[in-house]
Amino acid sequence: MREKFHFIRRRELLIILAITAAAALGIILPRFLGSGGKTAVIQYGDIVCRVNLSESGVFTLEDCGETVFEIADGKIRVREAVCPDKICEETGYIGYAGQSIICVPEKIVITVESGSDKSDTADVTVG
Repeated sequence: MREKFHFIRRRELLIILAITAAAALGIILPRFLGSGGKTAVIQYGDIVCRVNLSESGVFTLEDCGETVFEIADGKIRVREAVCPDKICEETGYIGYAGQSIICVPEKIVITVESGSDKSDTADVTVG
């Protein structure tokens, strides 16, 4: 008997191509969206304040406990957090529209919003 060996089937090839295309979009799409002009910090679902991403600096929000935020080069990050796992600190800087940093223990979400808004203000929400 003669056995046929197929290294890859058509269905498997389509799955691999779909995964590759999704990964490429995840890398390329943020560059086309541009950097965000606004950032929203949300705690407990409420917006606390708006921050200008074009102005570098370090700040804390009264409603966010001892969480320290840092803005540099049009990007924002959590510099210091009181949560035990520090995943929000390890996320690093975000600056493209649609990117987020989430701190589950402190219930804080930082989201970069509109990249097309040239007002250079950022929304920060803490609740």
